[in-house]
Amino acid sequence: MPEKRPNWSRLSQSEIERQRAVVGAKLRSLRAALRSRERNLAPGAVEASVIRQLRPQIAGLESTDASLRYRVSSARHAAITQSRRSRDW
Repeated sequence: MPEKRPNWSRLSQSEIERQRAVVGAKLRSLRAALRSRERNLAPGAVEASVIRQLRPQIAGLESTDASLRYRVSSARHAAITQSRRSRDW
């Protein structure tokens, strides 16, 4: 079951970056587990079932990571724009 995403609009930039680091670590871990299981795949329905379950989890985490990456970059852009506007006044 996919994890519930936090309400990112209420998180600070540092909290979003922390969430992105957590998601990135989970993503790397799942990718490594998938590679390991695919490499050691022996004929058996149980292992194939685990692999089928890992792929959607990885896809979901990749989507979450991309969303967080966009959130962080747009927050940085907004901060830079705001600082330029305040400097021009």
